[in-house]
Amino acid sequence: MPSHKDIHQAYLDNDQARLNHSAINAVMNAHKLLKKTCVYENLDILKQLNEQLKGSLNRGGLSLNEIEERSNETSNIIDHMKSCYDGIADDLLLLAAFEHLMCSKLLKNGYVIHHYKKEASNKQIRNEKVSTQDIRNTATLDSFLDITVNGNTLLKNNYISLLTTNEEEITGLKSLKDRRNKSHFDSNIYSLREYPKEFFAAIGLIINSIDSMIE
Repeated sequence: MPSHKDIHQAYLDNDQARLNHSAINAVMNAHKLLKKTCVYENLDILKQLNEQLKGSLNRGGLSLNEIEERSNETSNIIDHMKSCYDGIADDLLLLAAFEHLMCSKLLKNGYVIHHYKKEASNKQIRNEKVSTQDIRNTATLDSFLDITVNGNTLLKNNYISLLTTNEEEITGLKSLKDRRNKSHFDSNIYSLREYPKEFFAAIGLIINSIDSMIE
């Protein structure tokens, strides 16, 4: 398995074969993370339950007995949904899998995924993709940190376009990152509710992209 230093050297040597090998390892790691989530095997079931929940929450014109029956139905649906998607635990794994997936895409296309030691160079890589051709005469093995670009950078237009240009998917990915960030401070962030279409679009994109790359 290539180390950070191996990848740094591959940048300098413009060794695309070694970068491709590292890209394969990155997507395999993404798949391992994905398989640890509850939602990986249950996304379609979760979609169906989400539609059932929408119907169950619509109680206009119902009698008290009907509302009570509907409340029991809603409770059962919510319990089932919790078994299909484990909130913060799944989101942490999904975001990590997304970051590995994007690093794989970048390496396969000959782009740098590591931060630099110099802040001026870091500003560049945080705003736009940097190819191995761009650094041939300017970088050395000592230029890079053993730290890869994260979700904040990977969701910028210049980066995410390698994976998708679909606004629904991108909005869902940004919401995934925001949920992860807010979970440290907002205990209600995972209060169960019906999920929007962007939620399913983002998770479906991550799952389908990773699965297609390991086939």
